[in-house]
Amino acid sequence: MIDSSVELTTSSPAVIGPSEGPPLMETEQPIQAAQAVAVSTNIPTADSVAQRSDENGYEWFTTDDGTNFYRTEGSGAEWVKFEI
Repeated sequence: MIDSSVELTTSSPAVIGPSEGPPLMETEQPIQAAQAVAVSTNIPTADSVAQRSDENGYEWFTTDDGTNFYRTEGSGAEWVKFEI
């Protein structure tokens, strides 16, 4: 005798048709938008106050993720990402 639970586990899974879920594009757009916001908020604006200055005449700003930006001390210019 075959147990009915075995029969249930061997049956085919339900197939989800196109009308039973959102289109793929709708789920991708919010993710992309969230990533774009995260990147743009990670760059200091020109009016962001320097966190420190060095002996070479530059002031520095470090974002929460550890990215360093610099500009000429007292210039109020746009921040430049420090590339190693």
